[in-house]
Amino acid sequence: EMEGRIAHDGHLFANEQWGFIEKKQETVLGTIGDKLPDYMPQISPTRVTVTEWPHKVATEHPPRYNKKLVPKYDPIEGRIPIISMGRYGTILEKDRPSDDAFKAMLGSANTIIRMALQDLGPVCLPGTKVALPGCTWPKEYLSILGKVLWEKGVDVEILLSNPGSIPGGLSPTEACYGNGWSCVDVAAEIIKRIKKQFPDAEDDDLRKKVEENLRVCFIREER
Repeated sequence: EMEGRIAHDGHLFANEQWGFIEKKQETVLGTIGDKLPDYMPQISPTRVTVTEWPHKVATEHPPRYNKKLVPKYDPIEGRIPIISMGRYGTILEKDRPSDDAFKAMLGSANTIIRMALQDLGPVCLPGTKVALPGCTWPKEYLSILGKVLWEKGVDVEILLSNPGSIPGGLSPTEACYGNGWSCVDVAAEIIKRIKKQFPDAEDDDLRKKVEENLRVCFIREER
């Protein structure tokens, strides 16, 4: 549960989501699609259906959030500032402003970067470390992590899902949160990006930086 500006941002995101739903449903195609059975293929790649309850009592679409209706309050002491970022999916068809924002934030770090992720490596062929065609490591992000680690001595701490982490009752094709890469693999990719950007870096200096500033682990580790 969160309060403050981050909660305000969440409401704005919900505004955009409901706006997308309303736009899709209130078009001619959306109206026709709403009457068709679920199993029937449709022309549009996006189908939206809304059911309100109680029927004919509740509004079909909720009212939009308006910040002006929220009472002002004094900032909470000891609060932790949070910046909300994330893709809007098909709400924003082509532009990905948050991708650039993530890179800018990582590059501006001066002390520490902490990341909790499913996996950094690409999806692999089952039982191998061979990436599927078209799947690659996120080199831009790894380059930025390597750059701030090397140039500014920023601590980089990465927490990953264990390889083959599959939610109960599902198959690997339905959901898999760990693609099979080890912590060493992830660290090695960051080191590669450091060496590519700073080819004159001495091995001893690089080893020292990595030992002091780079930490990668899984959620579950054997004791």
